[in-house]
Parts: sequence; C-alpha cells; structure tokens
Amino acid sequence: MIRQLARRVPFAALVTMAGLACSAPAIGDELSLRFERQLQIPISTDPLLQPLTVHADLHAGEVFVGDRRVPRIAIFDSRGVFRFAIRGGALFNSPIDIATWPDGHILLLAYVEKRPALVRLDFDGQDPELIELKLPEEIEQLDKQLNNAWLVSVALSPEGDRIYVLDEGNLALWISDPSGQIIGWIDFGEGLDEQEAQEMFLTRVDVYRDTILVPLPTEGSVRLYDLDGRPRGRVGRKGGTSCETAFPVAAALDAQGRVLMLDRQRMLVMLWRIDGNRCLGEASGIGRNLGRLYFPADLALDARGRVLVGQGFKGRVQAFSGAEPAALPQ
Repeated sequence: MIRQLARRVPFAALVTMAGLACSAPAIGDELSLRFERQLQIPISTDPLLQPLTVHADLHAGEVFVGDRRVPRIAIFDSRGVFRFAIRGGALFNSPIDIATWPDGHILLLAYVEKRPALVRLDFDGQDPELIELKLPEEIEQLDKQLNNAWLVSVALSPEGDRIYVLDEGNLALWISDPSGQIIGWIDFGEGLDEQEAQEMFLTRVDVYRDTILVPLPTEGSVRLYDLDGRPRGRVGRKGGTSCETAFPVAAALDAQGRVLMLDRQRMLVMLWRIDGNRCLGEASGIGRNLGRLYFPADLALDARGRVLVGQGFKGRVQAFSGAEPAALPQ
C-alpha cells in the first residue's frame, strides 16, 4: 500500500535507518572501470556542449543525454552510437533530467516558461503534454509548498505507474501517479533547523528495480527507499580521503544490490555494499583526459554494466565498462 499523505516519513526514522555504522574501507579490485568510449554527436560543428544529465533506458537499451546549452535530448543506441536528437525551443528549454516509460514515452524535466516543469513526450519527441503535480482536495495545507516547488530531478518506477520528483524548494521527494496526482512524499527537511535546511542540497533521484536512490551531498550519503518511500538504509561516510564521500550527486544500483556513487568533489565513482555501509572501491578520478573526470554531474548504469558519466567540461559523456549490470525490473 502507498503511504497516505498525512503520514510523513519522520525525520528521526530517516537518521536511524539500518546500515549507519561504517566498516573500514576495503579498496580492492571490486571496482575496476575501463574507459570504453565517449558518446558524441558525429557532427563536428554541433557537438554536445553541456550534457549534465544521462539516463540509461533499461527497457530499450538506449542512452538519453540532456544537453542544457543547446537545448536538446541526444539519443544513443546500446553501443553508444548516436541515433537522433530531440530539439527544444518551442517544446522546452534546458533539459534538467530524463526518464523513460516502458512503452517508449519520455518523461522530461525541463525549463518551460522560465520554470522547471514535467513534460511527457512520445518516442520521437512529439505530442508534448505538461504534467502538473496536484494535491488531493483534503490536503489543502500543502498548496503553498507545492506552489513554491523547484524541481531538480525526476524518475519513474519500473512499471511506470509512479513518478518520483525531487523538489529542492521544499526539500521533498513527491510521489505521484502518471497524471501528476500526488499520493505520498518524503520530507528531507523535517527536523532540521533553518541553517541546516538552507545548507541542504538535492541533486538527483534514480530508481533501479525496487529501490529509490537519493544522494544528499552535504550529508555525504545516498539514502535508499522502497518504491512506497519507506527507508531502506543509506551508504556513505563523509570525508575527503580514500573511500570517503565528499559530495555525492548521483547513484545507481547494480544487480548484486550494491550502490555505485558519483562524487562530484572527489571526481570519481565509488562502489558501496549496503549491508554494513562498506566501501568496496573507487575508480577513475580527476583529470582532463578521456577516462578521467572533471566535476562530473550525473551517472547512469545500463543493463550491460556500462557506467555512463556526464560532465560540462568539454561536453563529455564517457562510457566505462567493468561494472556489474544494473538491477533490472523483475
């Protein structure tokens, strides 16, 4: 059963989830990523400029890249070969995040008339339909909060029957049906004082199989929830040295139930076991050459075990092999 709106997830429950104790790091060979290729548009005069969002469609095997500068969505096949682009302009500006339904429809979070909004597109980028988040009539006290929403990321459940929208304006994750009707939410700000709330950042929400992943950069962790929004644990240990998390901004779940985490400040990918909050290794690292990262923005894991990382520097989306495949829908 989906949680009722009146039953928020208590903040105390969030900070007492299983797995808070940190084991000693075990940096070894459990994460050995190899640079495979750079995803590029094969037109030298029209390269990717600011690919800050990357989505791996686990249903069709395609990779969707949101280029904020142009704006457009670039679509690549399972090998990383460019297929076509959906141009913005009249439809949308500055794509922020992308998700895909099992039937091929696209859920886009992008700027529409100067504010982030949800747009449903068909697989060719046509027939745009705005999706407006709506509250039940009996929960009128949240109308003001919803009006102040500032949406930063979106994801879909594997079946496509729920939309997960990360709202930095309210420090919340809204859970809605495909029409935008809100059926539950998680309040990340509950229990924080004013200064703590002002210092909190929200970056990405991703869903793999039956798990929601939400990085909290200032906390140095990735929080995990089931599809109803119930806490499942967290991984990460705040710090700036080996196997510590400085500023995690994106995450994925592999087929073994382990968390891949992208750390923007340390500029690398980390692998964590949820049980015991154990770091298993880290890979890549800072650099300007291919195979290295420079202030990365987003990460996705595909069904082949490729790790896809997007960054603004040199308009790069890099594919790395060597990881376990993504946790696929059951």
